[in-house]
Parts: sequence; C-alpha cells; structure tokens
Amino acid sequence: MNTTVPMETARRNRYDGTSSLRGYTWGNNNAGGLGIGTVARAMVPAAVTLPENTVDVQGGSDFTVALTSTGQVWTWGGNRYGQLGNGSTIVRLTPQRVDLPSDVRLTSISVGADHVLALTQNGSVYGWGRNAHGQLGDGTATDRREPTKINVGKVIQLATGVASSHAVTSTGSLVSWGRAITPATGTGTGLGAVDVTEPAQLSLPRGAKAAMVDAGQRHLVVLTRTGQLLTFGVDPGGRPLPASMPIESSWGRVTAISAGDNHTVALTGRGAVLTWGANYYGQLGTRDTTNRTTPVRVRIPNLRGHIVEVVAGGDFVVARSSAHQVFTWGQGRFGQNGNNKVDDLTRPHPVSIPHRPNLTGIYTGRYHQLVLTDQIVHHS
Repeated sequence: MNTTVPMETARRNRYDGTSSLRGYTWGNNNAGGLGIGTVARAMVPAAVTLPENTVDVQGGSDFTVALTSTGQVWTWGGNRYGQLGNGSTIVRLTPQRVDLPSDVRLTSISVGADHVLALTQNGSVYGWGRNAHGQLGDGTATDRREPTKINVGKVIQLATGVASSHAVTSTGSLVSWGRAITPATGTGTGLGAVDVTEPAQLSLPRGAKAAMVDAGQRHLVVLTRTGQLLTFGVDPGGRPLPASMPIESSWGRVTAISAGDNHTVALTGRGAVLTWGANYYGQLGTRDTTNRTTPVRVRIPNLRGHIVEVVAGGDFVVARSSAHQVFTWGQGRFGQNGNNKVDDLTRPHPVSIPHRPNLTGIYTGRYHQLVLTDQIVHHS
C-alpha cells in the first residue's frame, strides 16, 4: 500500500530553520489525518503546512507520517493503535515528532493501514502501531506505541500492506511478515489464514533479485532488478495470481510500482501508466468498472508533458505530470478525487491545485491524498 526508496534517491527539499513547506491535501479526515487542524473532510485541496525539510509523506487509514531530510519523523491524526509513535493513543491534529535513539537517522518510511515502518541509514528497521497480525515483526501480536527495532538484516527498501510488511535486502532477497500474502492464504481472510510474527524470506524464481516491492490487502507485487514483475497472493475474485505479470514491450520497462488495496499501478520509463486488479470504483482508469487480470495502459486526457509519478491509494490513483498537473481517478466517496464531489471516477480527471505551484511529489493514505510543493512558508 505504501512503498518507498531510501532518501539518497528520494526527493529532497532543504530549507533553513525559519521556514517550512506547503502542501495541499484532501479526502477523509475523521481523525485529523489531513493536518489542517480540524476533523472536517476536505473535498477540494486544502493548504497544509508540513514540517521543515519534508521529503516524504505517507498516510494510513486515518493518520499521516512525514519524513524530513534530517531523518526526523513527524506524525498526526488517528492513534488508536499507537501508530503516531508518541507513546500514547491520543489523536493529534498537528504534527508531533517521534522520539528515536539519538544515534538513529532515518532515511525512509512506509505506512500501512495502522502501522509504520522506518528504515535507518545503516539498513536497520523500526516499527510501531498496530500489531494484531504480527505486522511489526517483533515476534508478538502486541501493539507498539513507540518505535521498536525489528531484526530483519540489512534492508534497502520497505513496503507495507494493509496488515503486512515487506523488505528488500541488500542482496536482493524478499522478506515478509504480518498477515501472510501467498497464493494459499491470500490476505489471510478465510480458511488457511496465517499470521507471521517474525520476518521470513519468500521464494523468488531462480536467479531473480528484488529491486522494489509493494503490497495491498490481498496481493504483493515485486519489481526485479531486470525489470520483471512478480506477483503473490490472489486477484479480486480470490484466484491465485500468476507468478509473473506480462508487460508489452511497446510500453517500455517498468520503473515504479504502487499497490492499492486490491489493485496495482505501474509506471514505465516511457511514461506509460499501467493498471490491473480490482476496478469496482473505476480505479483502473479504463472508463468502466471491469476488473483486469493483466495490465492495461491508462489514457490520460489533456496531459501536458508526461507522467513522472503515479501512486495508488486504497481504491483510487493519483498521478503527477512533468508540467505539474495532478490527475485522480477511482473511489471518491470521501472526497479523494478533490473535485468537491463524492462520485467515483472511471477515468483520469485533473485536480485544481490553488495558485498552480510547482509540485515536487504526490502521496496517498488509504482514503486521502497530499501533494508537496516548492512553496516556502516563512515564520516570524
């Protein structure tokens, strides 16, 4: 549901201590996860001031986590399971910094429905929040209100599903824990459900090395170092997914992947946006609600430039173009499409961002979204 890469290759924004960054956010806000100081839903983009030097922002079901270029983590919103990492279960409407050991510098984050993983500069992993299915990997099913170190080995990339966690190691191995995602167990809903409370290595095809991974509710997608797409889990109908997902050569090589609850989106080096999986809300962008078992290319009307980033939320998708356009499609019942309506969208539609700023990143939670800009907010 949320995948990320280490900060060394992520977006960077560095400003001095007298300023912070402005973003725009919209969607569900029942616990203050938008960070706008209230719990009112935002049906159109609302301005939000983010912590200084923010380089990544990711959301869960009702909360948000920000990472700064100095390795700090700030959280706000819902906190029922301790997912804000501040030792309490109190809701916070404004960002609060998460306390970590003084010698720990974080380089990336990944946020599940109700839990958080964080990667350190030396490849170690910390986790906090909900742990009912072992998604924190500490050998228990006990929720953690503060960061807890997880014994995974040297990790280079993290990903979180709804109730699962995944890591790519420095050797290209894939390690998973939490609610197991395999052809035999799906997400663990129903017969054969398995909770794995400690990191366990998954089998990849002979010679395959993982480069990136992301997970949804019942599926896992892996991008290998050679550009191959591997899948685990089940499709929307509960059928086991194929071991690999075919990609037409004319689309180009896949460079990024992002998993929603039950759908997946990918971006190729040629700027092609590909989707497959569940399409109940139009989240595949195909102008219909028909599920797809293999990738289809999304056509984006009135696109200027080319798509440089695409991210899946729970049941929707957001994309950013090189000309600073934002497009959304899929579920809209919580205002995720930013168009002041609760309608689902079966094809990409533009989102009007106030003042037309330069955009540096797009981010999603399960039911909300946020764009980061290069606008600086000065403090007196």
